[in-house]
Amino acid sequence: EGYLVKSPRLGKTVAKWKRRYFKLFESGRLDYYETPRDVTPKGIVNLLDCTAVDVAGHFDGRNHCLKLVTPYRTFILQCRDTTEMRHWHGKITSTRDNAVGQRSAHGQALQSAAHIPGDAGHVSQPSPTLDRRSRDDMELPNQQLLRRPKSVYISPSVDALTNGDHFKY
Repeated sequence: EGYLVKSPRLGKTVAKWKRRYFKLFESGRLDYYETPRDVTPKGIVNLLDCTAVDVAGHFDGRNHCLKLVTPYRTFILQCRDTTEMRHWHGKITSTRDNAVGQRSAHGQALQSAAHIPGDAGHVSQPSPTLDRRSRDDMELPNQQLLRRPKSVYISPSVDALTNGDHFKY
């Protein structure tokens, strides 16, 4: 976790870049807040929806930028320097890949559990409510968080898992 500068929505001409505090969660969420003490995020990037996590480098006259592309919005995040940009890019990419892998494994487990004995290899489809469960954990219904996932704290100083609850790097 740490401060990054977030671009306004692309296409907005009056809006300004804003410094926000970002927290990366193992479940595949990247939340941003005005300050580290805030409880309710100003916004959420669902990394499971990201079609690209790229090093943009230079964007709109700013250096050290990352580009996160979702079907709904493109986020440009400016880091302090190249080292921080590489750390964030690596952590976001690996967290997204792990979350997608866990989601796939969860879906395969549901399909295996849905097998009907005596029905020659037939695997029924999981119910839509079970399919949506992992995605619903990512969303904030009525701005209230139903389940707080484990946090991934980002710090360029330590490169190890701590307490099994989060990792620092």
